[in-house]
Amino acid sequence: MMAQDVYATYYDNGQYQPIVNNIFGEVSYRLADDEPNDIIMINKHTGLITYINPGDVTIVAEDTSTVYQSSSDTFTVHIEQATNSDLHADYQAISTLSTKKSKLSVNGQRGKLTFSVAPESQHLLTIDSMTGEMEPLGEEGYAEVIIHDEGNRRYLPASTRVNISIKAVKPGELKFANIETPFTKKLVIQPQKISDSNEGTLHYALASQDKNSKVLNINPTTGVMDVLKDGTVTIHVTQTFDKGYDTKVRNHYFIVEVKKGTRPKLEVDNANFTYEANKVLPVITRNAMAEPHYSVVSRNGVLEIDRNTGQPKIVGVGTETIKALDYKDNRFAQSETTFEYTINPGQHPGLTQDKLEYVYSEDKLEATKTLKLAGQQGRLSITTSNANVVAVKDRAIVLQHAGHAVLSVTDDGGNLYHAFSKDVPVTVLPAPHPQMTVTDINAVYANNLCIPVSQLNAKNVKGSLVIKTDGDESVVKFDKQKSCFSVLKAGSANFTVTSSGNGDYKASNPVSFSVAISPADSRISIDGRINEVYRPGKVTIQPPKVIDSKGKLSYAIASSASQKDVVSVDAESGVMTILNAGSTLIKVTDAGTGSYKPSFTTYSVRINQAPNPLTVDYPLKAYEKGDVIAPVVKDAHTKVTYKIKSYNTVVSLVDGATGKLAIKSAGDYDVEVAAVSNRNYQGKYFKVSGKVSKAPHPGIKSQIDNLYYQPEMEVNLNLPAPLGKRSYNVSSKAGAYRSEYLKIENPNVATVKVMNYSPIVDIDPLIVNITEEESVNHFALTLPNQSGKRVRVLPPQPKTADRDIELPPTFSIIDSNLNNKIDFKNLEETQVRFAGAIQLPSEDPQSKSIRLLVVMKPVNLSIKEAIKQGKQASVTLKVKRYEGCATSVNILNLPSLKPVDMTEGKVCSENEATNRYLTYTVADLENLEKFDEDEWETVAPFVSYYYSQRPFIPGHKGGDYEPENSNVIRKTVNVASWDRMTLKVTK
Repeated sequence: MMAQDVYATYYDNGQYQPIVNNIFGEVSYRLADDEPNDIIMINKHTGLITYINPGDVTIVAEDTSTVYQSSSDTFTVHIEQATNSDLHADYQAISTLSTKKSKLSVNGQRGKLTFSVAPESQHLLTIDSMTGEMEPLGEEGYAEVIIHDEGNRRYLPASTRVNISIKAVKPGELKFANIETPFTKKLVIQPQKISDSNEGTLHYALASQDKNSKVLNINPTTGVMDVLKDGTVTIHVTQTFDKGYDTKVRNHYFIVEVKKGTRPKLEVDNANFTYEANKVLPVITRNAMAEPHYSVVSRNGVLEIDRNTGQPKIVGVGTETIKALDYKDNRFAQSETTFEYTINPGQHPGLTQDKLEYVYSEDKLEATKTLKLAGQQGRLSITTSNANVVAVKDRAIVLQHAGHAVLSVTDDGGNLYHAFSKDVPVTVLPAPHPQMTVTDINAVYANNLCIPVSQLNAKNVKGSLVIKTDGDESVVKFDKQKSCFSVLKAGSANFTVTSSGNGDYKASNPVSFSVAISPADSRISIDGRINEVYRPGKVTIQPPKVIDSKGKLSYAIASSASQKDVVSVDAESGVMTILNAGSTLIKVTDAGTGSYKPSFTTYSVRINQAPNPLTVDYPLKAYEKGDVIAPVVKDAHTKVTYKIKSYNTVVSLVDGATGKLAIKSAGDYDVEVAAVSNRNYQGKYFKVSGKVSKAPHPGIKSQIDNLYYQPEMEVNLNLPAPLGKRSYNVSSKAGAYRSEYLKIENPNVATVKVMNYSPIVDIDPLIVNITEEESVNHFALTLPNQSGKRVRVLPPQPKTADRDIELPPTFSIIDSNLNNKIDFKNLEETQVRFAGAIQLPSEDPQSKSIRLLVVMKPVNLSIKEAIKQGKQASVTLKVKRYEGCATSVNILNLPSLKPVDMTEGKVCSENEATNRYLTYTVADLENLEKFDEDEWETVAPFVSYYYSQRPFIPGHKGGDYEPENSNVIRKTVNVASWDRMTLKVTK
């Protein structure tokens, strides 16, 4: 095997699928010995790499196979620091006479910020290099401020520039600058007031022509705007004065233009995979603003786009070029890229054919068999252990003789799989003996007459003849030594003859014949003999011509005839009526005339068994396990039996006498039908082919699954067993925000990860779309035919979290459950994540805090009543995170500390415990003021939790991270601690 080195650039939650060639078995991955474990995580089974930090590590890949020698290779993963393309500050306007220091709002901060004024603008503005607070120097104009971000371990230093408009205003005038900015996610804009007028109170709202706009939401008191999309709106500012002013109200307007956002180019890495039929492949994108649309560019028959998930699906082997188009989030300019996925041949699933069985045939065309083995994927190469039984010719086998042989078969795997070899025993059974025919013998008595066997004119003889007397031996006796019929007197005798068969044929069924001896002195003789085939329905036969008759002829069954119920005979005309198959003797008497004495002679009548007219057909049926197929039988005049081969996987025989079959699976099948012979009909052996067609997919019936939220828990969907290969994705019809509640990491597995839930009690279920590939027994299940699995994500129940906490109504400090918990002492970097609340960035990005919107209802109303009366409103919480060594970060000194980012915690590097705290401040109750009720509570609890990207193993010695090269299965956690939070407030 050969693995390619990985050179990548870090990005948050970044992943990469390494390219490994020449895989012949199962591949496992691990970190090489003594490599750092904080650079990447690697899935030991799939090889998927998840970025943690920039750096270098060596990976060992090992390929083990039951067919091929094991192989291994090492490759290096080098992750560069990322470029901070998110660093951005909004355009700002200030008054020339402003005495209030304005502060720049910076987005995308990664490290420590420093601020400076560009040299050409230093006559217009001064700025605090550490805080970013600006002070105009009294002159109107446009200044340029330079912002430098020192970066951190993950991001390189970066700089950006922002224009500051310094405008002159009239004394006492209230004025706002228009705002123009590109869209970014979680963009927050402050109103740009450029005057020092502080008279009256200000109320902010969308102008009447834009009141239904979805571009932004605006806080009516502060004017802070949460931007939702690109577009242009006008903001109406109402200035209301107190009684001492002669003007009561003034109106002001400014324009906010949010342009389409810019972003780094969409990127997707090339990747290698091993062939697995119809497997849906993950696509790891960077800088995607929504789920991209994928299309196959090269059309090499390697990949197609799965109709359910919209992602590439394996259909062949080779390299395919895919185009990814990110256009669904129209707040950004669309972006597209192409990437290559290479599909290598998979490990052969194996030849499942355990044996072969044929019946010998002399017909060369019928004796030539083209092999198609169960599990075969490509062309076969065949050798034989016994060419006298089975010969090999041009990739086919030719049956030579009955017997046993072993075929050594190699399947080259076709285009999709590696080769596979297996020995398959083959048995060639002796064929049923062909229907043998003989003729009756008529002769005139003579002394010492012995009639040779050759006069039987036996046809289709396979082996030697075995002749047995059937009854009296006083007329004719078979001389086995001389191989002739020794004549003793006039009359008739009945015999049976059997062909013994040989190695290639079974023994024949016995065939009856007669030997008729006429008297020597008889004047009359018979021209010919009677040899007919049995036919039902009183069929008549004309008598043979009588030679040298002189008088009146009469006919009768000879007294010496052993079978008197073969025909009936008209005494005068000699016309015979067929009664049964068999052999009898007719006596013809010539009454003579005056010149001739009476005389008589005899002749034999042979009525042969008729070919068996039996027909059997099996009707076409659609698959239904256990259903019974009854044959359509016609002209069954003898007993019929049925048989199927033991290795038949399509049907089983319910009753060998009736031929009823039980359905096991869809497919083609053969039934061996045997009709036994009786007196009038020959036996018959033949094969009947039938087919069980695939059934329409019955659909998937399932109840709604109620999932009570726990952070990032993985849940197996409660589904019936699949009929074919399934794929899954979360339907986006429910709305983008709701589809984020569930995450499917592997579209081929019925497992969902619960990521979030609604801050209101949302009982509408999410839909997990399910499709199934065509299976052995059923046609494919596609989306128009079913609605998918319904899943309802509900708030967490009490006592399921580590703690249930009710926040105080104004301010609280939450001591992390991890503090002083010995099992997690060695836990390093974590992220603080939230669920069940709407998360917004801080109005001041440098503060590192975030805002949570939680939905409240009056305490005295049920959720249902609150919804009915429209009494629900949001309250804003400001949340800050503090972390560090216990000696320097504690409850007593939190007010003097700077908070840390929610996504990048701090860990005490000394041999000391790490303290972790969150503070919650109830910041805004304004939305509750319009209601009469005073006591309010959260509609649903919300959740905060500490998340470790690297799986952690808690332990009494402080715990540790899972070693990448360990084969020991340990219980690991990513969610280290979580709290279920509620809030009650009083207006």
